[in-house]
Amino acid sequence: MYEVRQLAEALNVSACLHLAQGDPHLALIYSSEVIHFLDFSPGLPNPQDYFYTHAQIMRATKTETEANLYLERAYQRVMQVAE
Repeated sequence: MYEVRQLAEALNVSACLHLAQGDPHLALIYSSEVIHFLDFSPGLPNPQDYFYTHAQIMRATKTETEANLYLERAYQRVMQVAE
């Protein structure tokens, strides 16, 4: 599990860097991998961070509807932790 967590974090950082460098399509590849890990390893810590990053990237690639879904998932996770 530790290796999966490290890989997810590395992919997320790569996605953020590519987005910051103006390459949202490459960022989407990395971010989608992280989301795939979350679907199959729900025990990863702080999934809301990954959902939020993915939402930002989806917005940058002009897929607003899907971006809103991931933003909602991030919000729901934050609210779950807050309770």
